[in-house]
Amino acid sequence: MKQNIPTALFAVCALFLSFCQHEKSEILNTETGNEANIPWQECVVFSNYDLTICFLNASEYRCPCDVECVWEGSVDFTFRATGPDLDSTFTLTASTNRLDLLRSITLGNVIINAEDASGITCADYGNYENYKAKVILTEE
Repeated sequence: MKQNIPTALFAVCALFLSFCQHEKSEILNTETGNEANIPWQECVVFSNYDLTICFLNASEYRCPCDVECVWEGSVDFTFRATGPDLDSTFTLTASTNRLDLLRSITLGNVIINAEDASGITCADYGNYENYKAKVILTEE
């Protein structure tokens, strides 16, 4: 009987860890409009579009707070969009400069646009867990 205790403890720990990881990706908010601020590593269900968008990751390329720059830079957001017959991971660049950066993507008949990561202070710079990506959906 004592030989089974470590095996049972391992199974319980593995089950607990898989539940925690599963629950993190299942954080869903529902939005009936066409825009939302999605917190880092969370998802939003756009019920009017039958589409779920998850903010997976970010890469910061903006000018650091203590540096004077000619251009403020940009932030790359990685998203995952799922819906009926759709499962797509993509990266959009958010910047106030209107260069030909990939700011939007068309999936089916929906255009997904990423806006700047506003509200990030110097203390939050690069601390992606504090980021929120503003996403705006429009029909093509």
